[in-house]
Amino acid sequence: MPIQCVCCICGISFTVPPSQIKYGNGHHCSMQCVYVSRKPQGTLHERLYAFLPEELPLNTCWIWQGPLDGQGYGRISQGRKSKLRAYRVSYALHIGPIPSRMHVLHCCPGGGTRACVNPCHLYLGTQIDNNADTLKAGHVPHGEQHHSAKLVAEDIVSIRQRAASGESYTHIARSFLVSPSAIGQIVLRRIWKHIP
Repeated sequence: MPIQCVCCICGISFTVPPSQIKYGNGHHCSMQCVYVSRKPQGTLHERLYAFLPEELPLNTCWIWQGPLDGQGYGRISQGRKSKLRAYRVSYALHIGPIPSRMHVLHCCPGGGTRACVNPCHLYLGTQIDNNADTLKAGHVPHGEQHHSAKLVAEDIVSIRQRAASGESYTHIARSFLVSPSAIGQIVLRRIWKHIP
Protein backbone atom coordinates (compact mmCIF):
# COMPACT_ATOMS: atom_id res chain seq x y z
CA MET A 1 0.00 0.00 0.00
CA PRO A 2 1.52 3.39 -0.99
CA ILE A 3 2.77 5.66 1.78
CA GLN A 4 1.51 9.26 1.93
CA CYS A 5 4.41 11.75 1.95
CA VAL A 6 4.78 15.53 1.89
CA CYS A 7 7.41 17.18 -0.30
CA CYS A 8 10.06 18.86 1.85
CA ILE A 9 10.52 21.60 -0.78
CA CYS A 10 7.05 22.63 -1.96
CA GLY A 11 4.75 20.94 0.61
CA ILE A 12 2.67 19.01 -1.98
CA SER A 13 1.27 15.67 -0.80
CA PHE A 14 2.21 12.57 -2.86
CA THR A 15 2.46 8.78 -2.47
CA VAL A 16 5.48 6.47 -2.60
CA PRO A 17 5.63 2.64 -2.65
CA PRO A 18 6.87 1.28 0.72
CA SER A 19 9.86 -0.39 -0.94
CA GLN A 20 11.19 3.01 -2.06
CA ILE A 21 11.16 4.62 1.40
CA LYS A 22 14.24 2.69 2.55
CA TYR A 23 16.24 4.12 -0.37
CA GLY A 24 15.65 7.69 0.82
CA ASN A 25 12.71 8.39 -1.50
CA GLY A 26 9.63 10.12 -0.19
CA HIS A 27 11.17 13.54 0.36
CA HIS A 28 10.45 15.16 -3.03
CA CYS A 29 7.34 15.13 -5.22
CA SER A 30 9.18 15.76 -8.51
CA MET A 31 12.62 15.99 -10.09
CA GLN A 32 12.28 19.77 -10.04
CA CYS A 33 12.08 19.71 -6.22
CA VAL A 34 14.99 17.24 -6.13
CA TYR A 35 17.14 19.70 -8.11
CA VAL A 36 16.12 22.58 -5.81
CA SER A 37 17.06 20.50 -2.75
CA ARG A 38 20.48 19.67 -4.22
CA LYS A 39 21.45 23.31 -4.43
CA PRO A 40 23.15 24.15 -1.15
CA GLN A 41 20.98 26.76 0.55
CA GLY A 42 21.97 28.45 3.78
CA THR A 43 24.84 27.57 6.07
CA LEU A 44 25.86 24.00 6.78
CA HIS A 45 24.23 24.33 10.20
CA GLU A 46 20.92 25.45 8.63
CA ARG A 47 21.04 22.63 6.08
CA LEU A 48 21.69 20.07 8.82
CA TYR A 49 18.69 21.19 10.89
CA ALA A 50 16.45 21.48 7.81
CA PHE A 51 16.31 17.67 7.67
CA LEU A 52 15.81 17.00 11.37
CA PRO A 53 12.58 16.76 13.39
CA GLU A 54 11.62 19.85 15.41
CA GLU A 55 11.80 17.97 18.73
CA LEU A 56 15.38 16.85 19.43
CA PRO A 57 15.69 15.30 22.91
CA LEU A 58 19.33 14.56 23.80
CA ASN A 59 18.59 11.01 24.99
CA THR A 60 17.15 9.74 21.67
CA CYS A 61 18.48 9.32 18.15
CA TRP A 62 18.09 12.31 15.84
CA ILE A 63 17.08 10.49 12.67
CA TRP A 64 18.15 12.25 9.48
CA GLN A 65 15.10 12.95 7.30
CA GLY A 66 17.04 13.97 4.17
CA PRO A 67 18.72 12.00 1.40
CA LEU A 68 20.64 8.84 2.31
CA ASP A 69 23.63 7.24 0.65
CA GLY A 70 23.74 3.57 -0.36
CA GLN A 71 24.82 2.53 3.14
CA GLY A 72 22.01 4.36 4.94
CA TYR A 73 23.98 7.40 6.13
CA GLY A 74 22.53 10.90 5.73
CA ARG A 75 24.05 13.12 3.03
CA ILE A 76 24.45 16.89 2.84
CA SER A 77 25.53 18.62 -0.35
CA GLN A 78 28.45 21.00 -0.21
CA GLY A 79 28.88 22.55 -3.59
CA ARG A 80 27.76 20.93 -6.78
CA LYS A 81 29.54 17.58 -6.54
CA SER A 82 30.72 17.27 -2.95
CA LYS A 83 28.57 15.22 -0.58
CA LEU A 84 29.21 15.08 3.16
CA ARG A 85 27.89 12.54 5.61
CA ALA A 86 25.38 14.20 7.91
CA TYR A 87 26.62 12.59 11.13
CA ARG A 88 30.17 13.87 10.46
CA VAL A 89 28.80 17.37 9.84
CA SER A 90 26.84 17.15 13.10
CA TYR A 91 29.95 16.10 15.02
CA ALA A 92 32.04 18.92 13.52
CA LEU A 93 29.37 21.56 14.18
CA HIS A 94 28.53 20.51 17.75
CA ILE A 95 31.76 19.06 19.13
CA GLY A 96 34.64 20.25 16.98
CA PRO A 97 36.91 19.42 14.07
CA ILE A 98 37.56 15.79 13.17
CA PRO A 99 41.31 15.06 13.31
CA SER A 100 42.84 13.40 10.27
CA ARG A 101 42.80 9.59 10.32
CA MET A 102 40.02 9.60 12.90
CA HIS A 103 36.52 8.26 12.34
CA VAL A 104 33.23 9.42 13.82
CA LEU A 105 31.48 6.39 15.32
CA HIS A 106 27.94 5.84 16.59
CA CYS A 107 27.11 4.70 20.14
CA CYS A 108 23.32 4.87 19.91
CA PRO A 109 21.29 2.99 22.56
CA GLY A 110 20.35 -0.37 21.11
CA GLY A 111 23.12 -0.31 18.46
CA GLY A 112 24.55 2.15 15.96
CA THR A 113 21.82 3.78 13.92
CA ARG A 114 23.39 4.96 10.67
CA ALA A 115 20.88 7.77 10.10
CA CYS A 116 21.40 9.21 13.61
CA VAL A 117 23.10 12.63 13.82
CA ASN A 118 22.68 13.27 17.57
CA PRO A 119 26.11 14.58 18.72
CA CYS A 120 25.58 12.83 22.09
CA HIS A 121 25.62 9.51 20.18
CA LEU A 122 28.85 10.25 18.29
CA TYR A 123 32.47 9.79 19.32
CA LEU A 124 35.90 9.69 17.71
CA GLY A 125 37.72 6.42 17.08
CA THR A 126 40.51 4.89 15.04
CA GLN A 127 40.15 2.60 12.01
CA ILE A 128 40.49 -0.37 14.37
CA ASP A 129 37.65 0.99 16.53
CA ASN A 130 35.55 1.51 13.40
CA ASN A 131 36.13 -2.07 12.21
CA ALA A 132 35.27 -3.49 15.64
CA ASP A 133 32.15 -1.30 15.82
CA THR A 134 31.03 -2.44 12.37
CA LEU A 135 31.49 -6.11 13.27
CA LYS A 136 29.67 -5.67 16.60
CA ALA A 137 26.73 -3.99 14.86
CA GLY A 138 26.53 -6.84 12.33
CA HIS A 139 27.01 -4.58 9.31
CA VAL A 140 29.67 -6.81 7.72
CA PRO A 141 28.19 -9.67 5.69
CA HIS A 142 30.06 -12.93 6.13
CA GLY A 143 29.82 -16.47 4.86
CA GLU A 144 27.46 -17.04 1.97
CA GLN A 145 25.87 -13.60 2.53
CA HIS A 146 29.10 -11.91 1.38
CA HIS A 147 28.85 -10.62 -2.20
CA SER A 148 31.93 -12.55 -3.37
CA ALA A 149 31.18 -15.87 -1.63
CA LYS A 150 31.74 -18.91 -3.86
CA LEU A 151 30.69 -21.46 -1.27
CA VAL A 152 27.66 -22.16 0.90
CA ALA A 153 27.39 -23.67 4.38
CA GLU A 154 26.85 -27.23 3.06
CA ASP A 155 30.10 -26.93 1.04
CA ILE A 156 32.04 -26.00 4.18
CA VAL A 157 30.76 -29.06 6.07
CA SER A 158 31.66 -31.29 3.10
CA ILE A 159 35.14 -29.73 2.75
CA ARG A 160 35.94 -30.32 6.41
CA GLN A 161 34.67 -33.92 6.26
CA ARG A 162 36.71 -34.69 3.12
CA ALA A 163 39.86 -33.15 4.63
CA ALA A 164 39.32 -35.13 7.87
CA SER A 165 39.16 -38.35 5.82
CA GLY A 166 42.61 -37.58 4.39
CA GLU A 167 41.77 -36.12 0.97
CA SER A 168 44.32 -33.54 -0.25
CA TYR A 169 43.53 -29.83 -0.22
CA THR A 170 44.38 -29.63 -3.94
CA HIS A 171 41.89 -32.35 -4.87
CA ILE A 172 39.15 -30.78 -2.74
CA ALA A 173 39.91 -27.34 -4.19
CA ARG A 174 39.39 -28.58 -7.75
CA SER A 175 35.92 -29.89 -6.80
CA PHE A 176 34.82 -26.49 -5.48
CA LEU A 177 36.76 -24.25 -7.93
CA VAL A 178 38.70 -22.50 -5.15
CA SER A 179 42.38 -22.45 -4.22
CA PRO A 180 44.05 -25.09 -2.02
CA SER A 181 45.01 -22.30 0.41
CA ALA A 182 41.29 -21.41 0.76
CA ILE A 183 40.59 -25.06 1.62
CA GLY A 184 43.35 -24.92 4.24
CA GLN A 185 41.87 -21.76 5.75
CA ILE A 186 38.45 -23.44 5.95
CA VAL A 187 39.80 -26.66 7.49
CA LEU A 188 41.84 -24.71 10.06
CA ARG A 189 38.73 -22.62 10.84
CA ARG A 190 40.42 -19.33 10.05
CA ILE A 191 37.50 -18.51 7.76
CA TRP A 192 33.89 -19.70 7.89
CA LYS A 193 34.32 -19.97 11.68
CA HIS A 194 30.56 -19.70 12.23
CA ILE A 195 29.96 -23.09 10.53
CA PRO A 196 30.47 -25.98 12.98
